[in-house]
Amino acid sequence: ARDLNKDLIRDIEIDLGKDEVTDRTFHNGRQTKLGLDKTYSSFKMLKRIITPVYMSVLSRYGVKDDFIIHGTELKNFWGNVIYQQGGFSEPHIHGNGNTFFTGVYYPNGIEDEKEDLENFNKEDWISYNMSKEERQGCLCLMDGSRHHKEAVSPEFDKVYKPDVFATRTWVKPRQSLLLIFPVWMQHMVYPVMDNLPRYSISFSINRKK
Repeated sequence: ARDLNKDLIRDIEIDLGKDEVTDRTFHNGRQTKLGLDKTYSSFKMLKRIITPVYMSVLSRYGVKDDFIIHGTELKNFWGNVIYQQGGFSEPHIHGNGNTFFTGVYYPNGIEDEKEDLENFNKEDWISYNMSKEERQGCLCLMDGSRHHKEAVSPEFDKVYKPDVFATRTWVKPRQSLLLIFPVWMQHMVYPVMDNLPRYSISFSINRKK
């Protein structure tokens, strides 16, 4: 999706050139307004690509197909960018009372053009235990029950897979990586240590009103 990613980045910058921008949770960065999927053809294309993916995710969570098709919608795409060293995002959650899943898509990554987009090894990009040195610029997903899990995990670590009792999930930005997760999951971006622009795109999966 390299060509689409270039178009997404271009359109994020176009939107950031307007007056309707904020830094809601980002420091040394900026965020566009919501609803880029209504304005730019690149975001409309991304929405079409993500739609069957989010439907599959909801189905795996046990949501009935009829409700997924007729009762949910993918909307409110917006762009985020960190421009310089020290930029980060505060811990936060997305959405409103009608949002039950959210997600992020990366039009560029830490290694950018060097990344092999044809081959994906989950363990190279997603970790349940990452050193402080490796965390720079990474997304951290925090489990709301982490304190309870920390109390019991020493006894269960040898029995269950790491992701069952993991309290934090670390994600290294990779071009074309798509993540979808429950809206209640608090998350943040650790400070970047370089001055290369770091782009991400967020969106909401809502119950139709």
